Amino acid sequence: MTNKQRIDRQLAVELQAIVAGFDVDYSYVTTYCTTGGKGVRPLLFLESVEAWGGVITDMEVRVAVAIELIHIFFIIHDDIMDDDDLRRNQPTVHHYFSKKYGVVQGRAIAIVFGDAIYNHAINILHTYTQKQNVDLLAQTLDVVATTARGQIQELHLTSIPTVEEVLEFYTKKTAMYSIYYPLALAALVTGRDGQLESLRQFSQHLGIAYQVYDDVIEVLGQKKRSLDGRVGDVSRLKVTPLLLRVFDFLTVEVKEDLQGRMMRGEGVSLEEENLLLHHIIEKGVLSEVIDIVVQEVRKAEAMRGMLQLENIALITSICTKYLKLKDEL
Repeated sequence: MTNKQRIDRQLAVELQAIVAGFDVDYSYVTTYCTTGGKGVRPLLFLESVEAWGGVITDMEVRVAVAIELIHIFFIIHDDIMDDDDLRRNQPTVHHYFSKKYGVVQGRAIAIVFGDAIYNHAINILHTYTQKQNVDLLAQTLDVVATTARGQIQELHLTSIPTVEEVLEFYTKKTAMYSIYYPLALAALVTGRDGQLESLRQFSQHLGIAYQVYDDVIEVLGQKKRSLDGRVGDVSRLKVTPLLLRVFDFLTVEVKEDLQGRMMRGEGVSLEEENLLLHHIIEKGVLSEVIDIVVQEVRKAEAMRGMLQLENIALITSICTKYLKLKDEL
């Protein structure tokens, strides 16, 4: 059985335990959480444990699943914050239950499930720390708190940020819990505590690339977050490097209007969205932002040997895919 198969099987078991605690039929949560996910974070944890000489037991698989549950907790709440109705080509949790019970109750159900999933992940890690005396919980709480701070900074903007400031948000959000978190837990499990700061630096580079790549592929139509086919980041005027760079090609009046709407959390019409997408592609903005992905990947690649990450297939795959992105335009 592959690591991915072991993760998927155990994830289904843990989710069933969570859902079983409720009297109402909430089986869609299990369906949503076990369908379409690539399992990047738990796989990165298990591959790193193996690469660093550790042994994969059932307990390590449960820790990997806890990492995935933390990710699910974040995306359920993130979908509510962004009002996304689609993820992994299926309705988001709050959107699904809003259709059944109304918007207010649907959002409430999703929030509660996110919290229940987070609590279950913490319980798994607590069991592991008792067994192995490894400070996984402290790392988890630090990562969750840092990610939350990044989200709050992004929500409470007092001015339009620079591209550099947005990339700093990405280091606190995506880089922390998507890259650093699984690597940090693997380091703790295998006795590599002394590498945590270097792993954090590596994760910042790869995490920025990971999030900017995500921004790019939505614009390219390779990822959808909206059932109506709109490009969610653009239609909602979400603060991304792509939108910040495209503002330079707009008239002063249009730029000020859109920036005002961005600060107020307002979106744009389909016509305005199409105009912005046209500028992003035709004015070279897309290519320029892809350069950020390439630069950050190269910085991460330069650290792989020192951290003994060169034999981790998942990192190799991610880096190779990102470096080829510009050639595919």
